[in-house]
Amino acid sequence: MKKHVIILVIILQNFLISESEHPSSSNFPGGYLGFSINYDTQQTIGFQLSLGIVIPTVGEASIGPHLFPGIVHGVRYSLNSNKSIISSGLIQFLVEKKRRYSYTDLQLLYMNNGVWGGVAKGKAYYHGEIINRDKLFGGYLMFGGIIEKMPLNKEEQYYKGLHFGIALPLIGNHFYP
Repeated sequence: MKKHVIILVIILQNFLISESEHPSSSNFPGGYLGFSINYDTQQTIGFQLSLGIVIPTVGEASIGPHLFPGIVHGVRYSLNSNKSIISSGLIQFLVEKKRRYSYTDLQLLYMNNGVWGGVAKGKAYYHGEIINRDKLFGGYLMFGGIIEKMPLNKEEQYYKGLHFGIALPLIGNHFYP
């Protein structure tokens, strides 16, 4: 999967910017492609892939601050298993059920000098149900935190987790080194 993401970034950059031109003359404003891992105290782990495109009217080109609307897709599951016993006559089976769901969010990320923060609103897909979810996040460079609110099993559930992420820059006319 990582190999496909890196190839996609290289292809995008080759189409959008030729070697002879400076990024500021590109038609593409720039952005990022990110991969992150989230972990919380209830032993739930998540992985997500995000894509953001910079808004060129916010901040100074190359310097910032930068505002990125984007889209995120991820999956999260519990490392703890819910164990239940199924009885059928004299035979009992121990069944492990791991809570797992995927989600897609629209997010708005603000970044300045390595400090970032944002909000997101999206949908979670859990056992055939579509559930609304809200997210606040922030951090510095690769590390941060997340707070999410999602009504799961007819009660509000909060996910408070740590974030570790890597973002590959998509060089453009507003977002470049």
